Amino acid sequence: MVSVSQEALNLVKSALVNFNADITGMSQRSNNKAEDIMSECQGQVHQTAGIIAELERKIEQLTNQIEYLESEIVRDINEVNKIADQIPQLQRNIQRLEGHIVGLRSQISSLRAQLADCDDDDVRQQIQSQIDSLENQVYRTESNKADLEGEIRNAESRRANLQGRISENKAQKGQAESDLSIQKNRCNKFKNKFERQKSAYKRIESDLKAYMDAVKKFESTSNGVTQQNASAIDACIASIDSYMSVNI
Repeated sequence: MVSVSQEALNLVKSALVNFNADITGMSQRSNNKAEDIMSECQGQVHQTAGIIAELERKIEQLTNQIEYLESEIVRDINEVNKIADQIPQLQRNIQRLEGHIVGLRSQISSLRAQLADCDDDDVRQQIQSQIDSLENQVYRTESNKADLEGEIRNAESRRANLQGRISENKAQKGQAESDLSIQKNRCNKFKNKFERQKSAYKRIESDLKAYMDAVKKFESTSNGVTQQNASAIDACIASIDSYMSVNI
């Protein structure tokens, strides 16, 4: 009966020693695991923050692009309107020159008729001189008219180019505004996610701290109890050994 009791006590003592070994370092192992969890959570928060920063950079780029395109469109529209005002004025100037040319040619025709009926050489020379002067005026006026017609052609070509660029810039601006709306929506979603992650991170941090405090307390208490129980078992074994030696 005594040997059975001694054997049982030895088994209990061995179990307590093993339990104590398992408990020893529990708080450190738990702390390492907690740090891994917090590091992973923090990495996810930082990843989301990085995505938000990149989206905000794209939003700024798109906003600047839209503002630039809008300024280009306004500038080109103003120039188109200016050209639209210039062309009628140029056309009126051409009409005025055409009228002047008609008047000059009429004078030339009249002088030529006089020249044909004139027999006086001096008078004929004077009339011819007037004709030559009027023909020079016609040449200069027609040259001025040609210049104005060239200005109109250039203005119309410039207006067509500007209108084409306005249409292209409006299309780019519309696409940029669509992209901006998409990026803003994405950014808002990630900002909401970021706030949720930060709140979750704080809760996890608080819960893990409470868990670590409980583990440390459990480890400290268990070690003390195990050592006390092991000492009590050692005393029992010693008493049994003493009893057996006496009976023997």
